[in-house]
Amino acid sequence: MSNFTKKSKDPYVGCKSNTIWPTGMKPPIAQYQRKITEIVYTCSITKRKFKPSQMPMEWFNQPQIQQFVKQGWEMTKEYVIQEPFKQPKYGENEELIEVFRLKRPYQKRGNLGAGFKSVGESIPTMPVQEFAPENAKPVTMEDYKNMEDMDDKLPREPGEEDDWDEQF
Repeated sequence: MSNFTKKSKDPYVGCKSNTIWPTGMKPPIAQYQRKITEIVYTCSITKRKFKPSQMPMEWFNQPQIQQFVKQGWEMTKEYVIQEPFKQPKYGENEELIEVFRLKRPYQKRGNLGAGFKSVGESIPTMPVQEFAPENAKPVTMEDYKNMEDMDDKLPREPGEEDDWDEQF
């Protein structure tokens, strides 16, 4: 069995609309529509029904919903596009549901456990490496002048020749 304690799952606190049907049109024309007088929202906690004119304030101000608000839950508005439970006789096989929902605010999880190290602790530090050997000497201007004498003389113009071929 696992060492982790199972947290209880948060309840679904939302108010869903009934189905809003697809029009079959493409944007910018509305893709879903329903008469506003036909839309009814249902609360998941109290099962009470609301008209669009009562949303979201009347639903939000219910004492059962205010319990979650006082705990710091935040309201979001969501749209769910899904296949309907009952196959429609005409049109596309999808429906839109509008949802007003309360969610627990996101909390960053701290350290995952005592056995884990941070990235800085898990990567070992290496000593600083010197690039020059111990017997190296700094380069002086005289060294640069000696290097100029070592350079091959390349022809500067197309007509000039060099002594390259004569070396062999």
